[in-house]
Amino acid sequence: MYAPNAPPPPATEEFKMMRYGIDIKNEPVSMKEHVAAEDTSSVRLTSKYGQVYQCTFPNAVDQEKLKEEAEKVAMETGIPDLLKPMESSPCLRKTKDWWSYEFCYGKYIKQFHLAEDGRIEGEVVLLGYFESDYSYDGDSSQVEN
Repeated sequence: MYAPNAPPPPATEEFKMMRYGIDIKNEPVSMKEHVAAEDTSSVRLTSKYGQVYQCTFPNAVDQEKLKEEAEKVAMETGIPDLLKPMESSPCLRKTKDWWSYEFCYGKYIKQFHLAEDGRIEGEVVLLGYFESDYSYDGDSSQVEN
């Protein structure tokens, strides 16, 4: 039944935010060892040919706890330690509209225009040189050299 003045279907934005994935194991999985009757994160399905499948869904609470723990470790680690792997990494390039930018950790940031063939065209603008590490502990008067 169609009602022209009815509200739109509920939660259509929610469907756009959901991410799904499928993981097919190489080894057979015994359903008895993984599915308990009270386990609501698993569902058994049967195909029209009688093949039984077990679909499992990640526990949202556990996923959120893992995310919070990773964020806590990141906060405790400190910004300089998080950026340390970039010291030996190649420079990063990003093109946005006309301009391209090159960021070399611990060295400089440049701005320039890339021609269609990928070569730098025109002047290169140096946006900044690395001088010293900033102290992220809240005391802006301290700088590490």
